[in-house]
This record gives sequence, C-alpha cells and structure tokens, in this order.
Amino acid sequence: MNREELAYAAGVIDSDGCISMERSTIRVTVTNTKEELPQWFEQRLGGYTYKQTPKNLRWRTTHYWVIQGEQAIQLLTQIRQWLVIKREQANVAIQYWTETQALRQYVGRGHPRSAELRSFDEGLRARMRVLNRRGATMKEA
Repeated sequence: MNREELAYAAGVIDSDGCISMERSTIRVTVTNTKEELPQWFEQRLGGYTYKQTPKNLRWRTTHYWVIQGEQAIQLLTQIRQWLVIKREQANVAIQYWTETQALRQYVGRGHPRSAELRSFDEGLRARMRVLNRRGATMKEA
C-alpha cells in the first residue's frame, strides 16, 4: 500500500475500527454497514470479512474486516504515525506482541505460562481495557 492508502486506513481504523487483545493474539477489526469498506481492506491487506445480519429487521446488516497476529502488528506498525485516537492502543498492542513473542515460544501443552508472562499479560490487558472502554476520553487513557 502507498502512503495515502496507509493514512486512509489509519483514519478508518481510528473511526470505525477496534484494536484488541484476544487470548494470545492481537486483532484489528473494521466495522461498517457498507460492505465495500471491509472488502477494500481485505483486498489490500488480507485478513477476512464476514457479515452479521441483525435479528431486528429495522437494523442494517453489519460488515466486518478482521486481521490478526503478525499481520495485524505489521499493519499497526505501518499506520501508527497517522493514528490519533487509537495510537495508544496500537502502541500497547505492538509492545505486547514484541515483548511476549520470545516468552510464548515455550508456552503451550505441557509448558504453563510463567508468573512473569501472566503478570505482563494482565497489566497490558488491563491497559487495553481502559483504552477501549466505551466513552473513555483520551485524557482518561
């Protein structure tokens, strides 16, 4: 993607996106009632799209684009300079991914998470929850 497209992607993620920590991965989601926007992201960045039809027929169908893991971190690293509202979430996500990758290679079946990793996870997850809280202001975060 060129600089203009990356800046546009940052603006959309700032307004219609979400940066979250899901279990042991990072996820970036864009939500819109028009399917063209999530498709634009999928065509340029990969990931996947899906739609959710509401039970209430007066509501519109919602379209989603999702990217996660290493691809999400690469995207956040590229667009971080243009993020305004979600820059701190991007920073937390990148820090989480970077600092836990070495520790996580030995976690899994038969290899429980260390107390250090659990503490680090909980601290950054708590920070992300505050940043993603509905109605939170940039000053609170």
